[in-house]
Amino acid sequence: MEAFYKVEDVLSHFAQGKITIDRAIKSLNYARHAIIPFQNYSQEVLEKLDKLYENAIEILNKLKTPEKVKEWLLSHGPPRKTHKRLESFFKK
Repeated sequence: MEAFYKVEDVLSHFAQGKITIDRAIKSLNYARHAIIPFQNYSQEVLEKLDKLYENAIEILNKLKTPEKVKEWLLSHGPPRKTHKRLESFFKK
């Protein structure tokens, strides 16, 4: 789950304009090549993690803009719930 959250964080930071595409790709590549291979995971898990990071990099390279990545994240995430505003929550 940690790897999933890391990928989601990098994509989200790029979508919000907090980091550049180059920084996002470098961050994912660093985790992919300098951290994950040295973890004590089975070969199967290492391959799946490598594929996860590879796919995230492919998405960034394909979509290229924060707006398109944000749109992709919103269309591929869990259904969005509408939350009540705090004021309406306390009104009864």
